[in-house]
Order: sequence, then C-alpha cells, then structure tokens
Amino acid sequence: MRALLRVIFGTATLAASVTVAQMHKVAKPDQVVRAVGVYEWTGDFAKPTASRLIPVSLYIEGKIEDAGIYIARPIPFALLPGNLYILQSAGVDKGTLDLAYAISIWSHFAPGLGLSWFQEMHRLIRPGGHLVCTTHGLTSVAHDAAGGRSQEQSEEILDALYRQGSWYASEFGEEGDWGVVNPDWGTAFLSPEWLLTQLCPRWRVLEFAPGRNQDNQDVYVLQRV
Repeated sequence: MRALLRVIFGTATLAASVTVAQMHKVAKPDQVVRAVGVYEWTGDFAKPTASRLIPVSLYIEGKIEDAGIYIARPIPFALLPGNLYILQSAGVDKGTLDLAYAISIWSHFAPGLGLSWFQEMHRLIRPGGHLVCTTHGLTSVAHDAAGGRSQEQSEEILDALYRQGSWYASEFGEEGDWGVVNPDWGTAFLSPEWLLTQLCPRWRVLEFAPGRNQDNQDVYVLQRV
C-alpha cells in the first residue's frame, strides 16, 4: 500500500506554474532583481511555442514591491529590453538538479505515465546527477497480502509481474487519494526487469534494494547518463 511520505521534485504539468526568476541587467551584471511570478506557455513545456513571465512580486533596489504596477506599463517588466532572465523552480535553475527523490510516487503512477515522468526527471537532472525513487515490487505483494489484500488479487499481481512486468489498477475511486482523482493515479506494481528495460541506458543503476522502504517498496538509486 502507499507509504507515509510522498515527495517529488519536478515541474508542473499544467499550462501555468508559479516560477521564480532572477533578472540580470546586462548593463550592470552585479544588479539582480528577484521576482515571483506565473510562467505561462503554449505547446510543449520543454519547447513552448510562446511563453511569458507575469511578475507577482519583485525584490528590487533592496525592497519588495507589488509587481502589479509593472504589468500596466506599455512595455511589461518581463519584456523590458536589456534584461536576461534565468527561470527557476523552487529556487533551482531548470536542468541543473544534482539530486531528486520520490518516495511512493512511481508506486501509484500508471506505468505509461510513470515512464513520462522518468523522461521529465531526465530533463531536469544534470548528467551525472541522481534520482532516488521507490516502487511496489515482489516484496510489496507479500506486504499487502499481510495487510489485507486478497489472495486472489495477490496471485493476479504476481502473475502479471512474471508475465508482463507490471500491474496497475485505479483503486482510489471517485473520492481519490488525498484529493487526487485521476484514472492514472492508483496502485502500480513493477518488476525490476521491466523497469530497467525501460530506463537503461539513459539511466545507470547504482543500487537496487528490494523492500528497503518500510519492508515494502523497492528502492532504486539511479544516475542520469
């Protein structure tokens, strides 16, 4: 079943996200203006066809200001000539993460969606950086059977893992899981053979620990190639 802690570092998949930016004046490289704003884009997030940063608040000339005063100007602050912008998420430049971790996240993604998020992690983590993640595996089948999962379903999961490498069911129903209602967010079991066939050679496996997370989920330490 799900672990107590679920954490994932990554970008939002919606068409708008809260973003932090550093705005460097080209004329004065030592002058840095920090802004919290909304980054909007159309098309693919990695290669948007159009995008803009709408400031919400600014730290400029030693004080915090409401960015609303800049939005109404003929030239929006975010488009002012002579400014170079470095977009960040949670204060980290995009594509330069040394480490990301996700506890009990891939254990709930539908396998196809989970692979898409591995692609996103590959984009965000620098070459040589690391991803620590957990999944439900063979140890989890025994763990869940002891916790009340039926023998019939446990055998169904084992059969799927040996035959095709994965099993998934949208088990949270209409109420969802802590407010998350999505057919691709449920309960997933993945065999290490299936997962590593999908991930390698773009990822290198540094450690695989079956059941290490709470005597339940498998732990993977991956290095981005």
